[in-house]
Amino acid sequence: MTRDFIDIPTLVYMACAAVGIYGFSLFTWWWKKIGSATEVYAYVTFLFFAIFISASIGIYSRYLHVISEPRYHAYVNSFWWGTGPVMILIVLLAICGRMTRRVWILRKGTEKEINEELRLMTCPHCGEPCPRWEVEEVKRAKLREGNKKMTRVKLYAEPECWLFREKNPKEYKSFGCGPGGAGDKLVPDTMYGLDISEACRVHDWYYRFYPGNTEEDRKMADRVMKNNLLRIVKANTSNGFLLWLRRRRCHTYYIMVRNFGATSYFEERNEDDCMAEV
Repeated sequence: MTRDFIDIPTLVYMACAAVGIYGFSLFTWWWKKIGSATEVYAYVTFLFFAIFISASIGIYSRYLHVISEPRYHAYVNSFWWGTGPVMILIVLLAICGRMTRRVWILRKGTEKEINEELRLMTCPHCGEPCPRWEVEEVKRAKLREGNKKMTRVKLYAEPECWLFREKNPKEYKSFGCGPGGAGDKLVPDTMYGLDISEACRVHDWYYRFYPGNTEEDRKMADRVMKNNLLRIVKANTSNGFLLWLRRRRCHTYYIMVRNFGATSYFEERNEDDCMAEV
């Protein structure tokens, strides 16, 4: 009976169930560790769980098919047979419904949410617009794809950042989005063809030269990067769906630096006199 039960379809169901429960556990663990999740992240988590349930039902039905035809037919005609596909359908409908709503909002020209994220940044210390927040006109640059040119857009940075760019153009131009080496391939300077390197260079300047040494200072630097990314994307994207994709990528970049940027930030501030080999 075991030989009849373990056939190719059953092995496929088992593989799907294993991947489903592993993916669900992995995403749930990460969700608990971070303490929050985006909508897409939540959808993927529940989709993994739905795949696990659907595959488990398939395995059980294959088992019944081997041991008892009447029980198999009774199970196929029962409520439980459709539970797995229904769960997957619910998740897919939620994703499609959310995307439909966002496309409809963008086509209607309602950009309140976008404008809220692109609102004027305030000083993190006093909570009010502060004179030390300077703006800079980004020079026209060609996109990596095609011959289109970027629209001129204003970005935020400390005055010292723009002064550093003027006095050290070669070093400033070496800054970018990736951690260096092979990591630059995983964190490119483009978002679906749009050059975002200027926002990343400003962020690198904050991480290397901004005088603040606290976690609040690092959070401010990350917020500056996200704000600048959103400004570049908003000024250079007319397609609603592409705008949504790029804005989501901006959020991904922000989450990545928040979760993994602390080491780089504080390494730049570790004085040699304070370090000792143990």
